[in-house]
Amino acid sequence: MLLVVTPFVVRAHGSGVSYTEEVNGYSVDIDYSTERPEVGESVIFDFKLDKNGAVARNFSDVWVRITDGEKTPFAAGIYNSQFGGARMTYVFPTSGNYEIHARYENADGTLAEVSFPLAVVESEGTPNNSFNSTWILYALAGAVLGFGVASLVKKRA
Repeated sequence: MLLVVTPFVVRAHGSGVSYTEEVNGYSVDIDYSTERPEVGESVIFDFKLDKNGAVARNFSDVWVRITDGEKTPFAAGIYNSQFGGARMTYVFPTSGNYEIHARYENADGTLAEVSFPLAVVESEGTPNNSFNSTWILYALAGAVLGFGVASLVKKRA
């Protein structure tokens, strides 16, 4: 069972890319998990804010908007958690040129706001983190084979 489940569980953050910009005395740092996002691939975004070289904990949330031309497939506030920070996962539905907008906020208003482009390409195959129906067939075949062998062993004993 471990051999069947392991491919779905093992998926590290790995090497990613970072967008940084200085705004209003803050250093905005947005890390994302892949340099070339593909359609259907889960992309992790990590939103950080630094001031004078130290992590700025004074933002409560980040308002994130992802646009594709005139369409907005995603818009939401991401809470800046005490443990883990402001992090989100997004799966791009189509290829194309997207714009990522991030506005860091607290009770006093906007601290910093940035936008940057992100190109999403067509998938070159099944993403590593997607659920593939082939694994279901292997699991079923393994289960049937396992029950068959167990039943033969039981009958002979």
